[in-house]
Amino acid sequence: MERFKMMKRLKTKDAEEVPPPTQQRLLRRRDVAERLCLSLRSVDKLHADGVLEKVRLPARIRAAGFREADVNFLLSAGCPGENA
Repeated sequence: MERFKMMKRLKTKDAEEVPPPTQQRLLRRRDVAERLCLSLRSVDKLHADGVLEKVRLPARIRAAGFREADVNFLLSAGCPGENA
């Protein structure tokens, strides 16, 4: 019964009224290294220094990634290895 109500509600509403997803996109370590033109070890060092925060996926042991917004912020701020 609940599914029927949800489907009816979705069909009657316009697509513009549906809010965008609130989840943030996660990038793999290799993707971060490619975007920042760094090695994998340099990405690990950025994490160890606290520059990039690693996000662990729920119910996973090794699955983790970096927020795309954080990587984009580093790109807009300049090269992370440069001394300002």
